Amino acid sequence: MEHKEFSGTWQEIWTQKGAIAGDREDALEMGGWNKTFTSAEEIVGKIVDFLDIKPTDRVLEIGCGTGGMAQYLDCNYVGIDYSSTSIQKCMEFFQKPALFAEANDLPFKDKYFDKCFAYGCFMYFPSMEYVEQVVGEMKRVTKGGIFIGEMPRESHEPKHLLFQESDMEMLGLKTMKGWAEPYTEVRFSAYSL
Repeated sequence: MEHKEFSGTWQEIWTQKGAIAGDREDALEMGGWNKTFTSAEEIVGKIVDFLDIKPTDRVLEIGCGTGGMAQYLDCNYVGIDYSSTSIQKCMEFFQKPALFAEANDLPFKDKYFDKCFAYGCFMYFPSMEYVEQVVGEMKRVTKGGIFIGEMPRESHEPKHLLFQESDMEMLGLKTMKGWAEPYTEVRFSAYSL
């Protein structure tokens, strides 16, 4: 897979990354997992356990990217992403349904999904106002548990949106320590069960 620097807004960067030539073995790198030592398969297992995802559950992933996490899910899965090139790869590589959509305006009926999660993508959102809208949409379309993983309090990347636990608590979510090493002290997760 070719390696290069990307520029622009986060949406433009993810669209550029999704357009890179590659195959399913490159999905995690295309989806931004290239600078982490965390196992996507292990994280998905933790999310499945935490939300008690069953094979019959309808599950929405916000920020599915190229399907790096979707490939490990066994349920009635749908992913959304604001990168059209990434969702094409998700469908091509893993035959998982994915839609081009903004996370703050989900194209689904109220309470359509049993569970909903987002992992490692909130840091790429443009503002806290957008985050508030996304959480509202996640609550609207989900009748069961919601999980938002890996929200940074600090970051190596100056363009990342940073959070405090109180930001998510004000939106009606509980918080807990992040799961991904080596970031457990500088990132946290939010949820509603």
